[in-house]
Amino acid sequence: MSVIQNALSGALASQVALNTSSQNIANVMTPGYTRQGVLMATVAPLQSGVLSAGSGVAVPSLLRFSDGYKSLQMWQAASNLGQRQTSQPYLNQLEQVMGDDNASINAGMDAFFSALNAASVEPTSSPLRQQVITSADALSQRFNSLNTVLANQHAAVYQQRTAVVSQINGLNKGIATLNEKIAAAQATGVSTSGLVDERDQKIDTLAGLVGVQVVDQADGTRSVSLRSGQPLVVGSVASTMVVQGNPDGSQSLKLNFAKETFALLSNDLGGQLGGLNDHEQNVLNPLM
Repeated sequence: MSVIQNALSGALASQVALNTSSQNIANVMTPGYTRQGVLMATVAPLQSGVLSAGSGVAVPSLLRFSDGYKSLQMWQAASNLGQRQTSQPYLNQLEQVMGDDNASINAGMDAFFSALNAASVEPTSSPLRQQVITSADALSQRFNSLNTVLANQHAAVYQQRTAVVSQINGLNKGIATLNEKIAAAQATGVSTSGLVDERDQKIDTLAGLVGVQVVDQADGTRSVSLRSGQPLVVGSVASTMVVQGNPDGSQSLKLNFAKETFALLSNDLGGQLGGLNDHEQNVLNPLM
C-alpha cells in the first residue's frame, strides 16, 4: 500500500510542477510576470518503525522567483532616471533659446556696447545715436523673450507637478488595495503571486514619479515611504499628497496620512517630482 501511496503523491506533485511550468510558459510575454516554481517536501512516515522510509512527497507551497535586492536597486534606478528625464526637455529648450544668436542675451549685449563705443567716438552723429537706441530696444526684446520662455516653463512645471501628484495618489491607493487583498489571500492559503506582480508594477511606476523606500511586512503587505521617511502606504492605508499654492505664487507639497499632515521638503524627493523641483529651484529661479 505504501508503494502505491508514494507513487500517487509523486504523480500529484509532478502534476503541480507541470501546471506551474505551463503557467510560466503561458505568461512568458506578460509584462511584470514573475516565474513560479514548486517547493517539494518529503512526507513523514505514517507508520512507526525503522523500516518506514516515508509516505511520499508533498507540495506545501509555490515559490516566486523574485530578488528583493534587485527590486530595490531597480526602484532606485527608476527614481534617478525619472528625475533626469523630467528636467531634460526644459534644459534642451533653454539651451536652444540661449544658444541662438538671434535670441541670445550675450549677442544683444555685444551689439549694444558696440553701438555705445561707436557713438562715444562721434557723439554728435545722429545715425550712431539712433543705432544705440535701436540696439537697446533689440536687447530689451531679447530680455523679454527669454523672460517669457522662463515664465512659460514655470507654468509648465506647475501643471506637470499637479499631474504627477495626482498619479502618485492614484498609485498609493492601488498599492494599499492590493496590500489588503494580499493579506487576506495569504491568511486563507491562496496563492498571491499574481497580486504581488501587480503590486510590484505599481511600485515600479511610483518609483519613477518619486523616490521610495519599500519594507516587506510579515502579513505579505509592503510599506512604502518617501526617502525622507514620510509614509505613502502602510498596510491598507494610503496617504494623499497635496500641491498647495503660496502667496508669492510658488508651490509647496504636503502629505496627509491618518489625520497627520507632513510638510515635504523638495531637496531629496527623487523621481519626476524631484526633477521638477530641482529644475525650478536650481535653474529657473536663479536664471530669472
